[in-house]
Amino acid sequence: MKNKIFFKPANGVVADIIPFFENNQFHLFYLHDFRNPAEHGEGTPWFHLSSADLTSYVEEGEALPRGSAHDQDLYVFTGSVIKVGKTFHIFYTGHNPHFRQNGKPEQAVMHATSADLKTWKKIPEDTFYAPKDAYESHDWRDPFVFYNAEENNYWMLLAARLKDGESKRQGCTALCKSKDLKSWTVEEPLWSPHFHFTHECPDLFKIGSWYYLIYSEFSDRRITRYRMAKDLKGPWLSPKDDQFDGRSFYAAKSISNGKERFLFGWVPTKAGNKDSGAWQWGGNLMAHHLYQKKNGELGEKPEASIQQYFSAKKVYAADEITVDALGACRFVDLPLQLPESFRVSLDVTMDAHVTRAGISLRHDQKVDDGYVYALDASRQQFMFDRFPN
Repeated sequence: MKNKIFFKPANGVVADIIPFFENNQFHLFYLHDFRNPAEHGEGTPWFHLSSADLTSYVEEGEALPRGSAHDQDLYVFTGSVIKVGKTFHIFYTGHNPHFRQNGKPEQAVMHATSADLKTWKKIPEDTFYAPKDAYESHDWRDPFVFYNAEENNYWMLLAARLKDGESKRQGCTALCKSKDLKSWTVEEPLWSPHFHFTHECPDLFKIGSWYYLIYSEFSDRRITRYRMAKDLKGPWLSPKDDQFDGRSFYAAKSISNGKERFLFGWVPTKAGNKDSGAWQWGGNLMAHHLYQKKNGELGEKPEASIQQYFSAKKVYAADEITVDALGACRFVDLPLQLPESFRVSLDVTMDAHVTRAGISLRHDQKVDDGYVYALDASRQQFMFDRFPN
């Protein structure tokens, strides 16, 4: 089955994933972009996936429908899911790009509830907007809600932009508080580094003595980053390697199954389905297993079930392959018929004078064209590239 692990719907793409864990199941709500307004109309609803092992997904269908062109939530954008008692709550972004020209805010925080995670009722009277005195009115999105036991109230983090400051660096992680999930007071920002245009899709959790704040850098790079702190008041520190995965792993948010933590984001498609095409918004689901290193920093790796899935059948096995590449570039041809998705495992030992070693996949020897995974000893990098570039 195509996209069994890297899920993408047949009639569109996956954008921002909103994860939740309940009854031993991952429930992944996501922004469904049909990319076909002529047939499906404008706007993005939330759709719902469920999975027990992250190697196969059940498509549960539409969860939150989009509104009309006259409604605040023509685009049902990113938010979060929280359970209080027996009721599930979704807080989400209502986005309507047509409102700006009429002097209305493009974005607002909106609320919906459910008893079963499948049928949701919107509560329009709970909608609220950015305070005009301190924040840009069109950037008030991606609400992340959690219960703060230390304060005995609910916190909501938002991707927002301050009114004052350098125009390209007014991004902040806004903070709102509530006792009842209906009335919210806007506090001072949780984090305001004056560094990004905005930081999207905030996510916060604690492991041991460290708090972690995940965000996505709103730029042409599409990177998910994080900061860490001993206290919710900060300071929020940048680890040596502050990004997850590589370029274009975006809008990632995390969830715990009670024992371990997992990170879900998307990897974009490219225009025309070509390597030279422009990066697009939305693409395939990507899941990672997060873990805490000894120094408190975070790392990510494939979930064990995904590794086991790829270990079911060995396509090739060899004790050792020796390549004499001193003074030149050398290849050893392995004529394998590889499936669409596969896992490569190997140990590489390089002579002190060799600068690069790796494997080339989908290589057309007639035109010398293929994809390269390489260890570059001169730069201390692991890289993925195309040859020739």
